[in-house]
Amino acid sequence: MFRASGSSVRGLIFVLLAAFFWGISGTAAQFLFSHQIEVMQVVQTRSSFAFVLFAASILLFRRESLRVTPPRLGLLALAGIIGIGFSNYTYYATISVSTVSTAIILQYTAPVLVMVYGILTRTESAGLTKWLALSISLSGCLLAVGTGGADLFSAGPAAIAIGTASAFCFAFMSIIGRRLNADPTSDLWGNLVYTIGFAALFWAVFQPPWQWSDWNLDTTAWLMLIGFSLISVLLPYLFFYLGLTFLPPTTVLIISTAEPVTAMISSWLILGESMSAFQITGASLVLLAILILGLDYRRRPPSQASQT
Repeated sequence: MFRASGSSVRGLIFVLLAAFFWGISGTAAQFLFSHQIEVMQVVQTRSSFAFVLFAASILLFRRESLRVTPPRLGLLALAGIIGIGFSNYTYYATISVSTVSTAIILQYTAPVLVMVYGILTRTESAGLTKWLALSISLSGCLLAVGTGGADLFSAGPAAIAIGTASAFCFAFMSIIGRRLNADPTSDLWGNLVYTIGFAALFWAVFQPPWQWSDWNLDTTAWLMLIGFSLISVLLPYLFFYLGLTFLPPTTVLIISTAEPVTAMISSWLILGESMSAFQITGASLVLLAILILGLDYRRRPPSQASQT
């Protein structure tokens, strides 16, 4: 669709794939809940299973990727615990005290936070095109969740505070992910396996894996949870990290707003849920924002595309 520099196109595709898997994982989660699998069982197992599967693959095929220095290990711990663990926890906590719409809207204010951070630290430029794309994508998210942002007006202080914390965690994930992957001495595969590992450790604090036997789930349920870990953690974070190697954090998060659009469409196709005119308009706005970014990168030389 775009004739941008090759790296920009790859970055855009990778982030869209991450948004796709995050979006369909919401629909998949609804399927799991309908099969008597509880929310916390889904949340606690997905990082752990993703880590075990990915770590086993790394040990077999890329063992050298596991070499890491102590300073980098500290950054990876922050990425896993705050960027994935706390981000997921605060997102679901927002839902528990408010609505899914409120949680999505607040979490996707993260691009604004990253944009401000980039301006203050002079690590990212913020031209008119990026501000325009950001405004359009956020407006699209408000409409795509089906409430037009009305839930925010009825949300209590706790929901606003926790949801805002979720946005900060998501923003932190993109910033530190870019920093880790921009280092030429780092290894993306190693970065990801440690990040997911620390996220799994975070959730193990709430309920250690050896207590999972108390859940009395059958083999089919366990297999579904393993499959869910692939589409909700391993694949989307892999593509998210890959996207951060080619594009700056704000751009990555703006493109990530395709997640609620994917969730809406997959729920319509698979679960038979309806789509309102507001939601269709919102989805169109998100796609327009991505199109604007893509066309903007089309006219840039490769040396600028990954820096702005």
